[in-house]
Amino acid sequence: MKAAGAAAIVDGVEELQRLAHEYRKTLGAKVIGVVGSSGKTTTTEFLKAFLSTVGKTYATEGNFNNHIGLPLTILNCPEDADFLVVEMGTN
Repeated sequence: MKAAGAAAIVDGVEELQRLAHEYRKTLGAKVIGVVGSSGKTTTTEFLKAFLSTVGKTYATEGNFNNHIGLPLTILNCPEDADFLVVEMGTN
């Protein structure tokens, strides 16, 4: 089945994660991971603001930090980003 205008058809969470893993390998951005049980979104926003003063920075939006949101953040990172700040929830 081919979707009109789609770049890819993703079948399940594992495939989404695999695609993000492969795309991450192509990025030249330095990756900063923020983890923990509280304060992650605030820390991510602080790092994004700070790193944006020295380079093109992309970061997790809001608290999009689960096993689906994290790969989507990676896949949405521009190819020319200098920094990628990702937030990962713990459970």
